[in-house]
Amino acid sequence: RGTGEIAGEQKGNLTPRNQAGFPVIKHRSHTEVELVVARIADYQGGAPSQPGAAPGAAPAKKPGEMTPVEQADEAEAMGDFAGAATALSKALEATPNDPDLMWRRAEMLARAGESSDALKLGNRVLAVAPDRKGVRLKMAAWLIDTAEYEPAVALLKKEIELDPENEMVAKGMFVALQGSGAENADIEKAAQKWVELSKENPEALIALAGF
Repeated sequence: RGTGEIAGEQKGNLTPRNQAGFPVIKHRSHTEVELVVARIADYQGGAPSQPGAAPGAAPAKKPGEMTPVEQADEAEAMGDFAGAATALSKALEATPNDPDLMWRRAEMLARAGESSDALKLGNRVLAVAPDRKGVRLKMAAWLIDTAEYEPAVALLKKEIELDPENEMVAKGMFVALQGSGAENADIEKAAQKWVELSKENPEALIALAGF
């Protein structure tokens, strides 16, 4: 299970706050957004399955050779996310519109520091599977990492329609709205929803207390 917290939190510590009590919005490193993504992954009830399960998802292999998906598995296990993305690109040659393979490759690109390419591929996934839960949530996390808050808000609004009771979506919306400079009333509403879904998590209560 991932240990990260959305908006750059670290396990066991609350997000730094300004005098008004709001979490401090700052540019986050790639490592920090990976913590965000790891935590978000735990809340993806309808998340894409591991690629390779569907028949024909990867080219056939010769005896003694690994398939591109197996190569990606090995590269990911070794922390070579760029290599995993390359292997998955080969797998997609056989089934270019496979949403599972595309999404896994997007995640590998993001972990390799290529969030722009990851977002483009995420949009391709949504074109094929527009109602897939969790995709927009992770894409929003990548956007928050680069301080692109307004596009993140747009993605999260759609994710809320698909998964209205997801605590992490509510938390993400609070962070994205605050970063975008939205009206205090909208930010407060997002904080209230986060408190409700988190069953009065102390951190959510602190965020709400700033209003």
